[in-house]
Formats: sequence, structure tokens, C-alpha cells
Amino acid sequence: MSIADKYRALHRGGEYKILKEDGSFRIKNTGYGNGAGFKNILKPLKKYIDQNEGTFLLDYGCGSAEIWHVKQNHLGFKTLTEYLGENLAGFYRYDPYHPKYEMRPPDIKFDLTILNDVIEHVPLKEIPSLLKDIANLTCTSGTIILSIPERPSLAHFIDGENMHCTLMPRKDWMKLIRTHIPKHKIIVSYTT
Repeated sequence: MSIADKYRALHRGGEYKILKEDGSFRIKNTGYGNGAGFKNILKPLKKYIDQNEGTFLLDYGCGSAEIWHVKQNHLGFKTLTEYLGENLAGFYRYDPYHPKYEMRPPDIKFDLTILNDVIEHVPLKEIPSLLKDIANLTCTSGTIILSIPERPSLAHFIDGENMHCTLMPRKDWMKLIRTHIPKHKIIVSYTT
């Protein structure tokens, strides 16, 4: 089964495993891709929105996108939309493997595109086309914010495969990103 098929199954209620501290696994079938990692990019995201009235944002690889519509304690019991404020003119959630968000974004250019803990889930050979797609969806004068973990995930597919299938040093990430997105402003938050 391909990675794409595994994510499609996962986002349709399929099971996955979480590695526990004792080395055993706990089986889950809910809560994956809920936006919990947003804390890693909140500061540059909020700063950009505050400084750019009328921002249209694309959340590329949004998973279940709960953070957009479920109030979060770490956001002062607000949704992400409420937290970002009135300068956010609109947003679009896109995840090619989630049934609720699999429709391609409209034919517009976004001011800001975010990939929150997304790119490491993509096989290395598919990343160039992902990056080109992101560049094509974002205004040339726009900004792209990425959060990239630097370690294997605690989450595994039910077959045992780690969900972070592409890990590399920071300099290699930047070289790969800049090769395929040469003109846009790039902000990367690395997490350990």
C-alpha cells in the first residue's frame, strides 16, 4: 500500500499506532492530523497576519484541521481563526488525503501558505512536485511557512512504518526547498 493510500485510510477512520515511553504501542483511530503542532509556527504566523491586512492563507496538508474550528486552550480558548484576528481575510484548508479537504484550492494565489508538520510525511522523490505546487499556489511576493520535525514520529502506520518518512539535516531541507521555491520568502521552524 502506498503512503498516499495509507493516509487516505487513516483519514477515513483507519487505525494507527503511537509509540509509548515503555516501547510498546497504543492503537488509535482518532485525533490524527488535528493541528496540535501549530504551536511551532504560531509566532511567525501571527506576526505575518498582524502585519499584512487582507491576508488569504492556504493551510496545505491540513489533516483534520480541528485547530481552525475547535477552540484551543493554548490559544486562549479560541479557534485559530479567532486568534489570528481580522487581518485574516480568508483561508483555505487543503489535504489531498482527507475526504473533507481533498478538493484542490481555487484558482487564486495565496498570500501565505503554511505546511505544519507536513513535508516530512512525503516520500523524498515526491517532495519536488509538492514544493512546485506550493510555489504555484502562493503569490510570488507571498510567504511560505513550514514546520519540519527533525526526528522520527511517535506515530506509526498500523503496519509499523514510521509516518515521518523523510528526515534530513536542516541545510539539506533548505537546499531542497530553495531549489524548487527560489523566489518566495521562506520561514522554517524546525522541531525536535
